[in-house]
Amino acid sequence: MLTRMYTQTERGLSSTEMTRLTGLTYRQLDYWIRNGVIPAHWVDNPHGGSGHHRHWNPDAVRPLQVAGRITRALPRGTNLSSADMKRVLRNWTDGHLDFGDGIHLTWT
Repeated sequence: MLTRMYTQTERGLSSTEMTRLTGLTYRQLDYWIRNGVIPAHWVDNPHGGSGHHRHWNPDAVRPLQVAGRITRALPRGTNLSSADMKRVLRNWTDGHLDFGDGIHLTWT
């Protein structure tokens, strides 16, 4: 898990780039940030929004792509709770997701 923040000269990815790369909407990213679902070290300004730019750590792209695919794969009207998605993103390792309760998703 990456813990270093980007400097002013290494800003990272914009929210527009993150929405394009992950398939998540800005609104979904913003909601997950404000509710503590997305780890704070993935974004340099977790309290931003409404005219404040956020810059994203590139290491957040892959787990958020997978999170987006999970949310899109659920039947219409079915959502993972914020707590469940938080657990998924906190337990992320490349190629493996631990949903808890003995449920694991592994890919190559």
